[in-house]
Amino acid sequence: VANQKDDGTYELIYPDSTNNTVSTIIIDASNLRIIRCLISDMRGKVSYQADYDGFRKVDDVYLPFNISINDKANDQKLRVEYRSIELNKLTEKLKLDIPDDAKVTDL
Repeated sequence: VANQKDDGTYELIYPDSTNNTVSTIIIDASNLRIIRCLISDMRGKVSYQADYDGFRKVDDVYLPFNISINDKANDQKLRVEYRSIELNKLTEKLKLDIPDDAKVTDL
């Protein structure tokens, strides 16, 4: 379900009958940035909320530099504030430690 709200946002609602939850994504209609994600039960009680703000342009992509997560079900909060973000700029070749018993398939 998609709704346009009076506050200038779009609300995308995804019911999940398997987990008995509803995921709601709030998008700023003026720039199409995701500004909030909610997970609630079927009655509307929110158990998880993530808010995104402080958007800045990085390599032609707007990214949130501030993320607030509220795990209401477990009474836990986390706020992440990025000072800088670099996209796709590996300074050295990516090295993965592959376990000896892993099967490697070259594509």
